[in-house]
Amino acid sequence: MEPAPHPPEPARPLGRVWLVANRASRSTDEGRIAALEAALQSAGATIAGSSNFPLEPAPEAAALAGIDTLGAASAAATGWDGQFLAIPGGTMNLLPKALHGDASLEAVVAVTGQGVLTHVPVVRAAGHTSYCRIIIGPLTRWARARENERHGRIWRASPAATPACW
Repeated sequence: MEPAPHPPEPARPLGRVWLVANRASRSTDEGRIAALEAALQSAGATIAGSSNFPLEPAPEAAALAGIDTLGAASAAATGWDGQFLAIPGGTMNLLPKALHGDASLEAVVAVTGQGVLTHVPVVRAAGHTSYCRIIIGPLTRWARARENERHGRIWRASPAATPACW
């Protein structure tokens, strides 16, 4: 990862946290979310709210008033002055791996107050923001197929996976 254009600054306390997690994902099931919540509370954070992504969108900046930390990088929060916590887990786990290596979510949370805020370079296109990688072309349709399957909508998974060019 290239150096960010802004120098790192001391991390702020986690404070009030809004979690964004895909509860249907195997890597962020209810047990992992409970472990994350316990780790955050042990670190002095207060869980102020959560979103079950992608069924519920990540909150926009106006909804984050009074929230110090968002538990996912989200372009919806543009203009919000809080901090993101890139937590290990999920299909595209590249940003947390780039920032934390193979550390567990509990280890990441435990040292969060001792860390630094790092500005990461992003790519913005067509209203979307990429924090680590961009997937383009027919493969992007697999995300819809995967989410349909996770939520028991098997009849919608096959059409979602069929590229328009076939």
